[in-house]
Amino acid sequence: IAIKKPGELTTKIIEELVDDLVTVSDDEIAHAIFLLLERAKTLVEGAGAVGLAAILSGKVDVEGKDVVVVISGGNMDITRLVKILNRELIIKKRLVKLYVSMPDIPGALSRLLSIIAKTRINVVDIGIEKYSPYMKPSEALAEIVVEVPIEETLEKLISEVQKTGYHIEIGEV
Repeated sequence: IAIKKPGELTTKIIEELVDDLVTVSDDEIAHAIFLLLERAKTLVEGAGAVGLAAILSGKVDVEGKDVVVVISGGNMDITRLVKILNRELIIKKRLVKLYVSMPDIPGALSRLLSIIAKTRINVVDIGIEKYSPYMKPSEALAEIVVEVPIEETLEKLISEVQKTGYHIEIGEV
């Protein structure tokens, strides 16, 4: 669909049969691909997702109409797919980085990880900063990348961490 110039036959068919054209952004296409994969367990390439992207973005009015969208093509580059999935997970706050300020004492990190485990959130990466001019000598900062199944789970985690007296902030991966 990303071509320099439409072919003569294609142009002729479009002029005869097509009532309207809309354009969708790469972001809208990525969202449609993600949604199809997550909800319908269907992998489609970008060109195969443009119809759904047009509907989801509101560029095609489907209100009160019977609509069929052609979903086609599974020719997806795996590295592009990974980028789309991660990007959408970050946008939906299902892949986030937690910044947790806690006391620099034995067991503090274990306590934090125990809370995370109880909320059924998966830890992807973890780092600890203990020596920074921006922190008190008695503090440690945990930077934890987590996968969150649903938004309510993240809200529950924040509440549980705050009950310990630890300070928690959400950042982008």
